[in-house]
Amino acid sequence: YTEFITHIVKDYRRTVDYLETREDIDMERLCFYGMSYGPLMGQYLTAVDDRFDTNIYYAGGMTAIGRPESNQAHFLPRVTIPTLMINGKYDANFRMDYEVKYMYELLGTAKEEKKLLLFESDHLAPRADVVREIQIWLDSHFGLVNYQTEFASTN
Repeated sequence: YTEFITHIVKDYRRTVDYLETREDIDMERLCFYGMSYGPLMGQYLTAVDDRFDTNIYYAGGMTAIGRPESNQAHFLPRVTIPTLMINGKYDANFRMDYEVKYMYELLGTAKEEKKLLLFESDHLAPRADVVREIQIWLDSHFGLVNYQTEFASTN
């Protein structure tokens, strides 16, 4: 498991290295977004890579397995950027009373910079609600997008 996590983190970091070379990517507004298994990986990545400005963890939780060098419980306190967690209250994959609650509590992010949104759903919350909440989060952290200015060169 430790080797697997190491390879995943290396691949993610190489991807971000590549993004830094592109003129069309604003590295001052970089968000990690992970869904389901994605937040598990995002906990490692944003704990060791300071190029992200905010996290969005959707339908994720912690598993806290493996040796200490790959155990999420040791990485979560090192995640200090603003973090939005979106979960369903009745998720069978990540139980609210353990995997979700403790993940949120272990985050090193200041209380006023983290938010846990719970929906009356199972693993995946209603798409329209998730999109709305993500847009609100990103607008509050990166500002509103002026589509006429931001995307003028692509039209």
